[in-house]
Amino acid sequence: MSFNLAGSSTSGSNFTATLSVVISAPTNTTTPTGTQTVNVLVSNATITNTSKGVSDSAKTTYYYYQTGYLYEIVHDDGTISTPTSQTLLPSSAKVGDSGNDTVTVNSDGSTETSTWRIDAGTNGDALFVWVYTDRDSSNVETSTEEDSYTIKPDGSISSLTSKMYNPSTGYTITIAGNRN
Repeated sequence: MSFNLAGSSTSGSNFTATLSVVISAPTNTTTPTGTQTVNVLVSNATITNTSKGVSDSAKTTYYYYQTGYLYEIVHDDGTISTPTSQTLLPSSAKVGDSGNDTVTVNSDGSTETSTWRIDAGTNGDALFVWVYTDRDSSNVETSTEEDSYTIKPDGSISSLTSKMYNPSTGYTITIAGNRN
């Protein structure tokens, strides 16, 4: 699936972004417990500050065991994220439910914690919200992100709103758009 997004920051800058998520066929990889079959999810994101003409892109590859548990995340800068705790999402979650998702430790010593919740939307829609908190190796919060996917009654994803906060600048970027 892919999204074209647009929005602004609390500093007054305007932004555009693209996000694509592709799941490939299962593949075999070497894990600490031997060769395992994993599902591979590749995320490509580009964000452009149209006010300044500056862009940044990231490619992130996620490897999931067939059980649904995360094996590792490989970032395009070479950083590898390994889960230290994780809870699978329930198969029958409903509006009002929430829970812990994953805590990962990155090869640079930083960490990321994610949680989820399901909020009521409009017109029978639900909002599936993932919240991420990143901390550096000294446990200082470096960013938070809240990604809210609109889920239609038939289960399809129709849009995405993302809010990214940087504590060092105090600015929040909010971008939103429909699924392509």
